[in-house]
Amino acid sequence: DPSDERLPGPSVVLQARARTAGRLLRFDDATTPLDVPTSRTEADFDIETYNGRIYLAGFLVSSNGTSVYEPIVDWSGELSGERVLVEAMFAKLAELADDGTTVQHWTDYERRALRSAGELHGLAIPGSPSIDAWFDDHAVDLCSWTRKNLVSPNGYSLKVIAPLCGFECRDDDPGGRQSEIWFEQLLAGDRSMRSLPLEYNEHDLAAQR
Repeated sequence: DPSDERLPGPSVVLQARARTAGRLLRFDDATTPLDVPTSRTEADFDIETYNGRIYLAGFLVSSNGTSVYEPIVDWSGELSGERVLVEAMFAKLAELADDGTTVQHWTDYERRALRSAGELHGLAIPGSPSIDAWFDDHAVDLCSWTRKNLVSPNGYSLKVIAPLCGFECRDDDPGGRQSEIWFEQLLAGDRSMRSLPLEYNEHDLAAQR
């Protein structure tokens, strides 16, 4: 019984039930649809970094039942290249906000990384007083939303949650460290590596979607 006073909290019982059932369970145990913040057009957003620098910002823009992948990339690995990418990424975010698009991301990593990049390069999202203000007004952290509403049988990694929502992950789906290795190989001169980080980023965005 979740109300048993000997337990540290009801979530312990709910997580045990979620693990036994092998699925996500709701904290409120209701059957009505959950209210996910949304808009007519949505953009799932995810960045890839190497040595702390952003080299890829991916957008999966969805409207009227169709989704289009829009990457912004810097293959140079140089600070000057990251600045160009960040400026283009900030312009894209401002454009999405002007269109009333809800931007979705997983965890607060994007918020923190963009804040650091903006400070480093002296850049800001046009029309917004700060990175944090922009995220507060226009973005939704889907991981935080999931933690508030659902109990997971095994943590809150996107690669855990997405299959529980019906997404079919690739069997050989790599982690973020593998994408950094690909980028290292690319910087060493192997141009064939360019497609792999893009495919990895697009797959993560599809899982998030």
